[in-house]
Amino acid sequence: MVTNIHQLDDVFKKSLPKDLGPVKARDKGYKPLGQTTTSPGHIPFSPCWFNTANILSVSNSLRGWPDAPTVRYLRNDHESLSLLGAVFALIHPQLAAIGLSVLRGFQQNLIRTSVTKNLGPVRLLYPSPSTAFSIISNRESHLHRDGKGYSPYYDILTTLGDYTNGRLEVPGIGLRFKYNPGTIVGICGKALAHGVGEVDGDRFCLVQYFHRRVLDVITEKYPISRREQEWMTQNELIQDGYR
Repeated sequence: MVTNIHQLDDVFKKSLPKDLGPVKARDKGYKPLGQTTTSPGHIPFSPCWFNTANILSVSNSLRGWPDAPTVRYLRNDHESLSLLGAVFALIHPQLAAIGLSVLRGFQQNLIRTSVTKNLGPVRLLYPSPSTAFSIISNRESHLHRDGKGYSPYYDILTTLGDYTNGRLEVPGIGLRFKYNPGTIVGICGKALAHGVGEVDGDRFCLVQYFHRRVLDVITEKYPISRREQEWMTQNELIQDGYR
């Protein structure tokens, strides 16, 4: 999986901010170019997200079938990415079911709107029950909350690479987690401020997440199976057969 991420080096490099004006919070913390094996950067993958013009669209990473490097990455890492989606389903099965019904609509070409017209065959490769996932390369994540999410919705963080002494900080609940390569964490990112310090070596974070507003817009156009989901409880996990 990490080998395939290395092959996205040019895409990461092009994703970095190009102007010298005020730096937005999401653009801070990247390691300087040339200090890591793979360039720092951020690549979002989503069949339905709000672009910089605040219009529901398809991320550029899902365009350019079949030769775009991001599309080749989805094909090469499809099995591993699907396994990470299965982890999402274990942590929050009801939320995953909502996302999977949207995903099924894309894959079967049942959702046919201006939002998805640029998906083409790549819709069959999108692997996650979440409405978006991102790969963040070589970036220190300052303490933050995920403002576009919804408090009960989980973000699934998977950290990969070649480094040591990684730590995930969640100071609001007084916890610090060991966060070395291969760690997977489910966190309600809008409710809990969290951050990850700088490490020596190459570190990649793959984040699966939902934007509530995207779900609201999609469900207006496509009758997916959905109910307003609140916090996942231990009893619900047991009732659903996950012990």
